[in-house]
Amino acid sequence: GELKILFFLFIVFKVICLLVTAKPGTCPLIVSTCRMINPPDKCKEDHDCTGPMKCCMSFCGKECLQPNQGTTLGQYF
Repeated sequence: GELKILFFLFIVFKVICLLVTAKPGTCPLIVSTCRMINPPDKCKEDHDCTGPMKCCMSFCGKECLQPNQGTTLGQYF
Protein backbone atom coordinates (compact mmCIF):
# COMPACT_ATOMS: atom_id res chain seq x y z
CA GLY A 1 0.00 0.00 0.00
CA GLU A 2 1.12 3.42 1.03
CA LEU A 3 4.48 2.26 2.40
CA LYS A 4 5.41 0.67 -0.95
CA ILE A 5 4.60 3.92 -2.78
CA LEU A 6 6.70 5.97 -0.34
CA PHE A 7 9.61 3.53 -0.68
CA PHE A 8 9.36 3.64 -4.48
CA LEU A 9 9.34 7.47 -4.46
CA PHE A 10 12.35 7.49 -2.13
CA ILE A 11 14.32 5.18 -4.48
CA VAL A 12 13.39 7.30 -7.53
CA PHE A 13 14.45 10.45 -5.65
CA LYS A 14 17.81 8.88 -4.64
CA VAL A 15 18.58 7.77 -8.21
CA ILE A 16 17.72 11.22 -9.58
CA CYS A 17 19.94 12.84 -6.93
CA LEU A 18 22.83 10.52 -7.77
CA LEU A 19 22.51 11.22 -11.48
CA VAL A 20 22.22 14.99 -10.98
CA THR A 21 25.07 15.34 -8.46
CA ALA A 22 27.38 12.78 -10.03
CA LYS A 23 30.10 14.20 -12.24
CA PRO A 24 30.66 12.72 -15.69
CA GLY A 25 32.88 9.69 -16.09
CA THR A 26 33.21 6.51 -14.07
CA CYS A 27 35.44 5.61 -11.16
CA PRO A 28 38.63 3.70 -11.97
CA LEU A 29 38.55 -0.03 -11.30
CA ILE A 30 40.28 -0.91 -8.03
CA VAL A 31 42.01 -4.28 -8.25
CA SER A 32 42.92 -4.65 -4.56
CA THR A 33 41.88 -3.11 -1.27
CA CYS A 34 43.44 -2.69 2.14
CA ARG A 35 42.48 -5.02 4.96
CA MET A 36 41.22 -2.25 7.24
CA ILE A 37 37.63 -2.94 8.44
CA ASN A 38 36.36 0.66 8.20
CA PRO A 39 38.92 2.63 6.21
CA PRO A 40 38.59 6.42 6.54
CA ASP A 41 36.88 8.20 3.65
CA LYS A 42 38.50 11.40 2.33
CA CYS A 43 35.23 12.32 0.55
CA LYS A 44 31.58 11.25 0.58
CA GLU A 45 30.13 12.54 -2.74
CA ASP A 46 31.46 13.86 -6.06
CA HIS A 47 30.74 17.45 -5.05
CA ASP A 48 33.31 17.06 -2.23
CA CYS A 49 36.01 16.86 -4.95
CA THR A 50 37.49 19.75 -6.92
CA GLY A 51 37.28 20.09 -10.69
CA PRO A 52 36.45 16.92 -12.65
CA MET A 53 37.58 14.60 -9.83
CA LYS A 54 35.05 12.04 -8.54
CA CYS A 55 34.64 10.54 -5.07
CA CYS A 56 35.54 6.91 -5.70
CA MET A 57 36.39 3.77 -3.77
CA SER A 58 40.19 3.62 -3.72
CA PHE A 59 42.76 1.18 -2.35
CA CYS A 60 41.74 2.15 1.20
CA GLY A 61 38.46 4.07 1.60
CA LYS A 62 36.91 6.70 -0.66
CA GLU A 63 38.97 9.52 -2.13
CA CYS A 64 38.89 12.01 -4.99
CA LEU A 65 40.22 10.36 -8.15
CA GLN A 66 40.52 11.27 -11.82
CA PRO A 67 37.55 9.59 -13.54
CA ASN A 68 37.51 7.38 -16.61
CA GLN A 69 35.62 9.05 -19.45
CA GLY A 70 32.15 7.62 -20.04
CA THR A 71 28.71 7.48 -18.55
CA THR A 72 27.82 7.78 -14.87
CA LEU A 73 25.14 5.08 -15.24
CA GLY A 74 27.71 2.29 -15.12
CA GLN A 75 28.27 2.85 -11.42
CA TYR A 76 24.64 2.39 -10.42
CA PHE A 77 23.27 -0.31 -12.73
